[in-house]
Amino acid sequence: MSEDVSIGLTGNLRAPSRVRHLVVSVILQLCIGIYYIWGVFQEPVMTYFDWNPTKASMTFYVMIVANVLGNIIGGRIYDRTGPRFTVYTGGAFFTCGMLLSSLVPVHMPWLIYLTYGVITGFGSGIVYTTNVSSNQKWWVDKSGLASGVTVTAFGAATILFAPVVNRLLSSFGVVATFRMLAVFYAVMFSIFGLFVSDPPGGFEDGLRKGSAKKENQRHYSAGEVIRMKKFYILLASLMLLIPTYYILNPIFKTLGQARGLSESLAVGGIMLTGAASASGRMVAAKMSDYIGSKRVMQSLYLIMIACVILGIFAKGIVFLLVIFFVAFAYGGSAGINPVLITDLFGTKHIGSVLGLTGIAILAAGILSPIIAGVVSVNGNPTSWTFIVPGIACLIGLALASRL
Repeated sequence: MSEDVSIGLTGNLRAPSRVRHLVVSVILQLCIGIYYIWGVFQEPVMTYFDWNPTKASMTFYVMIVANVLGNIIGGRIYDRTGPRFTVYTGGAFFTCGMLLSSLVPVHMPWLIYLTYGVITGFGSGIVYTTNVSSNQKWWVDKSGLASGVTVTAFGAATILFAPVVNRLLSSFGVVATFRMLAVFYAVMFSIFGLFVSDPPGGFEDGLRKGSAKKENQRHYSAGEVIRMKKFYILLASLMLLIPTYYILNPIFKTLGQARGLSESLAVGGIMLTGAASASGRMVAAKMSDYIGSKRVMQSLYLIMIACVILGIFAKGIVFLLVIFFVAFAYGGSAGINPVLITDLFGTKHIGSVLGLTGIAILAAGILSPIIAGVVSVNGNPTSWTFIVPGIACLIGLALASRL
């Protein structure tokens, strides 16, 4: 169905409306993507608070948990109140977390866990779920494209904001940087939140016409979904793809140098993972429009399995390619998740269901460090560092074929 025809079905909606909504959501995703750049904050925060690295790094893990909780609760708020109120709610948490971080007393650095970790992370999760869910409704005929663009923007925020925040920290210090960011994000959410909305009644039905599968699709509530076997298969298939990346990511540089890469190439490999993850989000989501979300998920597993097999003995540039495709497949899982939910459970309650799938990310985040400790010897990776995630991927591939 062409853009003109699909939009024309609503009668009173012009073509730029859903394009404008996608652009606005990209801007908001870039804002909340600062979630990924705690590494830029960490050293200046450690210096300012005289904090040790182990305790400071815990902020990121606290943020992961808070972000998932924001996904779950934000999805429920979105389904009940709509996207605009939900974006403003998430934006308020996000901005307040930044502002409160600037007020943390020097002798109480642990409060950063609450301000930046919990409050900002929670707000980020709320806005993320809202943006992804709403775009699935606006672009139900091209759900892969919408998912790819939206989740890629979230990941690409690192590229945009890392150098900016680093410059602010070096020029103005920790306190002033938190305050300037709080003001900036308050303005961004206030302005662009006005343009967030769900499509009008009948819009999605118009886009579904011509597709027997989507036209007759049933929309399941969160209550119905949690009683379905397929939902737990989806959770497991999402969870089992992630540990390979989580386990290998912290040791990419060390392992790369052990496999014959120079230090500069090993560091370059880490930078490459950002681009690989972003491209995976876009490519995987877009490919679902052509071959279906289930086949894309299976393809991501095949890529990851190939990587763990090669990773056991790969050296030099081949190992660099392994790093790239591990990050690519990991990013692809984030891109394909909203499309899988749309295909399996519909869009009416997508906010709540998308939020619930955050449980898979949370579980992977908790289990991966434990697994990494078991498969290493004195902190050094072994063949089991690849074999165990590989076994997880084989199980995940079998489950993905049952979706």
